[in-house]
Amino acid sequence: AALAQKIQSQPDSLDLYRDIVRQFIAAGDLDSAIAWLQRGRLTTLGKQDSSLERQEIDLITQRFEKISKALSEKVQSNPADSAAAAELAKNNSELNAYRLQTSASLVERYPNDYSFRFEYGNLLLNAGRLDESIQQLQYAQRNPKFRQASILTIGKAFVASAKYDLAVEQFNLAKAELQIMNDLKKEVIYELGLAFEKMGKAKEAIEEFKAIYMADSGYRDVSKKINAFYDSQKGPAS
Repeated sequence: AALAQKIQSQPDSLDLYRDIVRQFIAAGDLDSAIAWLQRGRLTTLGKQDSSLERQEIDLITQRFEKISKALSEKVQSNPADSAAAAELAKNNSELNAYRLQTSASLVERYPNDYSFRFEYGNLLLNAGRLDESIQQLQYAQRNPKFRQASILTIGKAFVASAKYDLAVEQFNLAKAELQIMNDLKKEVIYELGLAFEKMGKAKEAIEEFKAIYMADSGYRDVSKKINAFYDSQKGPAS
C-alpha cells in the first residue's frame, strides 16, 4: 500500500514498479505482480526496457503453470473429474500457444538475439513444426553459448522426421565439439545411440551407450541397455 501511494506521486519511477512487483511475487500474488508490471511497462523507461517484457512473459507462464499444477493434483486425486481434466487440457493448450506466440514475437523484434531463437526452436520442435524448428536452431547455433545445444536439438528434429542419417551427422558433430563428459554430452551420445537403434545399427548403438556407462552408469536406462546386451552375448548355460 505504501509503494502504491509512492507510485501515485512518482508515476514514472520504474524502480518503484520493480519494487512493488517483487513484493507481490514474494507474496505469491502473480496476478497483481503482472498487473503492476504491465503498468510499469507503460512508463517512458519501461517502454525501452526489454527485460520487463521478458519478466512479464515469465510471470504469465508461471501463472499458467501454477494453474496446471493445481488442476493436475485435482485430477490425480479424482480421475473421474472430467471437468477438471478438460480444464487442465485447455489450460495446457493455452500455455503452449502463449509460449509459441510470445517467442515468435520476440524473435521477430530481436532477430539477432540468439537466445530467443534457441527457445523458439525448441518450442517449435515440441509443437511438431520440424522444418521451422531446424531453421531457428540453425540461426541459434551461430552463438557459441547455444551452439552444441542447438546442434543436439536439430538432430532430434531430424530423428522426429525419420532423417536418421542426418541426425547422426548432427549428433557426431556436437559430440566432437564437447570435450568434457557433462550432462549435455551424455545427452548427445544417448540420442546418437537411439538414432543408431532406429537405423537398425545395434553394434554402433551399444558402443555409444558404453561410453556413457563408463562415465555414469546411472544415466537414464543405460545400465538396462548394457546389461541386456551382455546377457544376449552369453552362451547357453552348461
